Amino acid sequence: MLNTLRRAPGVLFRVLMPIHWISWEVSVVPFKAIGNADSVQRRNGLVEAWVKTMTHQLSNVMVTGTILSGVIVGSFTWTIFDQMLPTAMTIIRTLWFSSLIFSMTAVGVALHQSVFLTRMANVPEFHAVMADILCFETPMGQMKPRQEQAFIWLLAVGLLEWSLGLWFGGFVVFLWKLTKIGQPDQTFSDRMVAGFVGLAVFMSVFIYFFSILGLWRRAIKSRHIMNIK
Repeated sequence: MLNTLRRAPGVLFRVLMPIHWISWEVSVVPFKAIGNADSVQRRNGLVEAWVKTMTHQLSNVMVTGTILSGVIVGSFTWTIFDQMLPTAMTIIRTLWFSSLIFSMTAVGVALHQSVFLTRMANVPEFHAVMADILCFETPMGQMKPRQEQAFIWLLAVGLLEWSLGLWFGGFVVFLWKLTKIGQPDQTFSDRMVAGFVGLAVFMSVFIYFFSILGLWRRAIKSRHIMNIK
């Protein structure tokens, strides 16, 4: 019974957020490989590879987050924005301001983590220190990945995804009110804009999730990844 309760959060996370669960599972694979490397040279090579790829990922987050922040701020300058009803304005501003906060936080987190990796690279026994940060030794002598480290190193990307989703949500509300969907005074021009842009939104969301699922599902099902204990 106790073991079932302990596993419940993980099962719930897997059911409610399958994409994030798959990403989480793949992200701890390098930790497992580092902790269970069969030689010091092998461990050092894995640590260096992980640091290099993580640095690239953090750089991408900083660049993308900066661009997204500019897009969010620029969205408030649309002249047609003043034509929104007060209720719609409140929803849109809430979503977009929240999106801006998450975007800037993602940039800040990515910057700090990038600086951390750069400075740690000059520390003596850098590879051993990073292995200790990413893994821990159980009482049975096994090396296990630290789950909180997986969460920490996924924070920047996760915040950026939330920022993108919030901005997208605000844009949908903006489009809904702008084209007067469901209102009796909707014109043919409004219907045309709503139809084509709505189709573009649907295709974008479909392609986004199709790409994510197609990549991560294949990665988690790879026999090479599954064989890493």
